[in-house]
Amino acid sequence: MFMSWEAFYDDVIDYQRNAESPSFIWVFLVDAHMPFLPGDGYRTQSRLLTYLANLWLYAGNQDVLEGRMRSVLTEAYANTVRYVDAFLDRLTSEMAGDPLVVVHGDHGEEFGEHGNYGHGPHLYDENLRVPLVVGNGPAETVSEPFSLRDLPDLVVDLATGEGFDGLTSPYATAKNNDPKRAVRGRDWSYLWSTDGDELYRVDDGTQTELDDPELRDVGRSIVRQWNEHERECDRVDEAARAVAASDAV
Repeated sequence: MFMSWEAFYDDVIDYQRNAESPSFIWVFLVDAHMPFLPGDGYRTQSRLLTYLANLWLYAGNQDVLEGRMRSVLTEAYANTVRYVDAFLDRLTSEMAGDPLVVVHGDHGEEFGEHGNYGHGPHLYDENLRVPLVVGNGPAETVSEPFSLRDLPDLVVDLATGEGFDGLTSPYATAKNNDPKRAVRGRDWSYLWSTDGDELYRVDDGTQTELDDPELRDVGRSIVRQWNEHERECDRVDEAARAVAASDAV
């Protein structure tokens, strides 16, 4: 169900101002999610073009999207991001106190970079790399990979003044159920599937194929250990189920 942030903003700010300390609020915004329909005052193109681009995206017509509609669609997406930014501006100016604020995405969006649109089961950088910004916390830029799986630990550590040492690593990993695996370093990305693997150099949001046998071996080794760990977990799970179902227990 699509609901603009303006529809529930008053509930969010009312709770924040009146909640007993310590408190935690998680707000999930869908404004920058398909369909890309920015609020009034945030569109930089006609409403008709915005609706047409979303219609072709929903229909999955890539021939149309690869033409003029691609720029219309990306502009609509950029407008929704500006609309979300307005939410953050209003929220941070009207909240009570000076709470820790963490802003993050849950997934990226594809706009034809690898022939895909939307956010399907792909593991390219446009799918996996999302914003993560901390306000009223430590003031520095972290260049090492960070996984959203560690977000709960990050929030607790920062809220209690523990810092974030130990939460970054030389690489982060991701997977889907195809099965596909991805290993993301600071400036490289390794993708593995049963059909083969891919290696990319990542620089300022762009990806170029990389010919680096040693780095490819690093990615393969990480995925191999990862797959073996999951197989071992499956074996332990099956054994535990067998014991639980046996008459001897």
